[in-house]
Amino acid sequence: MQLTRHRVGLFIALGTLAASFGCHSPGAAGNAPIKAASNFLHPPFSSQDDSGNAEGLEVELVAAAANRMGRKVQWIELPFGELLDAVATEEVDISASTIGITAERAKRVAFSDPYFTTTIVALVRPGAGEPHRLEDLSGRKIGTEIGTTAVPAATQRLPEAIRVLERSEGNSWAEMLSNGQIDAVVLDHSHASKFMADANMSFFIIEEPLQEEHFAFALNLEDDVLRQELNRAIEDRSR
Repeated sequence: MQLTRHRVGLFIALGTLAASFGCHSPGAAGNAPIKAASNFLHPPFSSQDDSGNAEGLEVELVAAAANRMGRKVQWIELPFGELLDAVATEEVDISASTIGITAERAKRVAFSDPYFTTTIVALVRPGAGEPHRLEDLSGRKIGTEIGTTAVPAATQRLPEAIRVLERSEGNSWAEMLSNGQIDAVVLDHSHASKFMADANMSFFIIEEPLQEEHFAFALNLEDDVLRQELNRAIEDRSR
């Protein structure tokens, strides 16, 4: 059964992990730690506690796969734009930071089965006269973070919109939207609440999504054993 954003809250129960995945199987890569990377900016998927320890759904699933293989996990922090390259060059074994599956990315890295499904949406200013439908964004300026799946989604669904890929100096996307420099921000629906909370601003989410988004772990193209163990952990956790 595939997970949806409505069930995220059920998956941050660290105390149940050992009981669910207590068995060990011989690791094909020996006992070397699994190197995993994230930017730790997307709770409840991956973040850091006050002591700097990795936590969240992605962290739990990697721990479950490692436990089955009799290996430990070593987490490192990388910017989002470096996560796929780190896997492709074998600097790390896994990258996990709400990475959406795309055909273009799949040429460079392998993906696990999806562990979460969301949508890509547009956030706009509330109020009369503001865009409230996707078609209203034709000819408007939309902010899309370069290197994310928001860029191709916006390119495909909003071809007449003006894409802004870089924030103006000293301003966040939220500030640019609020002050009228852009008319929408395109991002994953699962990130929208944190986006508004961090900015302490409220925006309107256009109901019609640009496209569906599937989050998965990125791995080296040749690492079938680790990918299979991650898929087992994902399947077991979704039951």
